[in-house]
Amino acid sequence: MMAGPKYSEKQKEQFFDLIDRGGTVRAAAAIIGVHPDAAYTWLRVAGLTMRRATPRIYTQAEKSAFFGLLAERQNVSAVARELGFTRVTCYKWAHQAGIFTSEATKVNPRREEFLRLRAEGLSRAEAAERVRADKRLAADWDKGITIINRGRVYPDGRVVRYRPPIRSGVTTARTTPAIGGRVDLDRVEKVIDSRYLSLLERERIRDLHRTGMSMRGIASELRRRGKYCRRRPLVARAQAVCERRNTLQLLRMSIVAAPDEVRDQVRNLTRMQLIRHLAAWRPDVSHATDPVVAYRVALKSFGRRYLELTDEIADLDDLINPIVEALAPQLLERVGIGIEVAGQLLVTAGDNPDRMKSEAAFAMLCGVSPLPASSGMTQRHRLNRGGDRQANRALHLAVISRLRLEPRTKAYVAKKTAEEHSKMEIIRCLKRYLAREVYFLLNPGIEHITPNTKPRKIAA
Repeated sequence: MMAGPKYSEKQKEQFFDLIDRGGTVRAAAAIIGVHPDAAYTWLRVAGLTMRRATPRIYTQAEKSAFFGLLAERQNVSAVARELGFTRVTCYKWAHQAGIFTSEATKVNPRREEFLRLRAEGLSRAEAAERVRADKRLAADWDKGITIINRGRVYPDGRVVRYRPPIRSGVTTARTTPAIGGRVDLDRVEKVIDSRYLSLLERERIRDLHRTGMSMRGIASELRRRGKYCRRRPLVARAQAVCERRNTLQLLRMSIVAAPDEVRDQVRNLTRMQLIRHLAAWRPDVSHATDPVVAYRVALKSFGRRYLELTDEIADLDDLINPIVEALAPQLLERVGIGIEVAGQLLVTAGDNPDRMKSEAAFAMLCGVSPLPASSGMTQRHRLNRGGDRQANRALHLAVISRLRLEPRTKAYVAKKTAEEHSKMEIIRCLKRYLAREVYFLLNPGIEHITPNTKPRKIAA
């Protein structure tokens, strides 16, 4: 490993001289050509603090020296660096004096030529024609106005900035960070089917809903069918519920693996007491290398995430409930069908209007239609593993609720159990009956024909 450069005692004396005059460590090191690390090392060895106890007060002589050198160099940063002054203070002095050394000091050859021609006695129009300047620019030059980027500098030192132009019909590229670079969202959305909402449409739906507009009005505003706008809150809620469940599992596993000192603090607490207790922790992150502190930080993060997801689910419920209650109140009157189940069934029916021709087609769409699986003398049907699995899940939840709450369903289960049917077969039949019931509730104008469920007689 190569050793670093060795500095002379003279450089060291110059450095401390600049520090005594109020310069910063890095500025003084740059002036004398010393690496900043070496300068800080000199300060530590000398036992000096790297911060000044009081701000530096500049004398009038130092201020005059700054302006004298600035008139020669025309660069505030270079002058401040050479004198060891604070650059911010030097820029403040220059701006208060009406001196701008950036854009205003740039020499414009056309302007200089225009002023020379005017001094020779030419009129403004003749001088402007020779340097190929328009009338407005020539008038500004005559008045001593300097043109800068999106603004002007007047002779009295005033700087006027113009607002950036608004270009109509020009859209900037929309990108998002990803592994290995950035992804062009416009290019990604081109391959997405038109029935799915784009990112811009989702943002538009959120903004319009905050204004109090109904989902039907939002769909009309976007020129889309209402089903596409109603589906988004359901998907967002399902994702939030899944993430909250995963967060709770991670929290409990972390508590099991935590040190005894942490576990003793969260014993004998209910779930919500535990969540609120963890979210209120204030661990000292400066000792994050300590296992106890590390576990407390992680558990606090899980607790806050759980509460945030709970609030998000509550907000989405406030959005979904009025929509479902307005569209399908007849579904909510049935036992076992709540907001979540009814909402999913509405989305499934709205996404597939061509599959609502009959109750058998709707049952096939929901994946509850029985499929023949007979063999020899055994007559039986098996589960349908196709269809919309989210609708199948909604029907399954409703049937499980009816098994506990509805007397008619309990009697049916007792009857089929006595006939030696398995519980899976009983639930399959109940889901098929419930699909028929839901279909006629969603299509009240269709006549309900009771199907023939009597077993077919086989001739001897």
